[in-house]
Amino acid sequence: LPDIPEDCVDGMTEMFFMSDINGGSSIETMIDESTGMFNGDTEALAEFTAQCTELGGHVTTMSIEYYGGYCDEDDEYYADLTSVPHCESNMCSDDEAEEFRTAYIVPIQHELCEWVKYTVTDEMKAPKMPKAPKMPKAP
Repeated sequence: LPDIPEDCVDGMTEMFFMSDINGGSSIETMIDESTGMFNGDTEALAEFTAQCTELGGHVTTMSIEYYGGYCDEDDEYYADLTSVPHCESNMCSDDEAEEFRTAYIVPIQHELCEWVKYTVTDEMKAPKMPKAPKMPKAP
């Protein structure tokens, strides 16, 4: 296993195993199934970002490529994802988060694939809420 700092392992374990932040409907509502990319749903992204921050994380964009084995056969479930929002622990660098996913998540969630490549592509900022219009000053 890679040499990942203990606080990073603890933080990422919280993200992946003690919450459903990086799986289920919170992620699926933000992915365009036809392209495997973020669909632009800023409301869902703002909610996801708030949940991620509450868990001690920050939102990045991440790409996932699946290769070989059953992953090639079931390309609906194992469709490659490109620059989709993902929550990672504030205790990890991008490289450490990628190493954690490769060492711990792939064997559990993607054991039917020959290889899975995770790449953190960027830090994603939550959309800013529009400011309320200023009221005119009284004469």
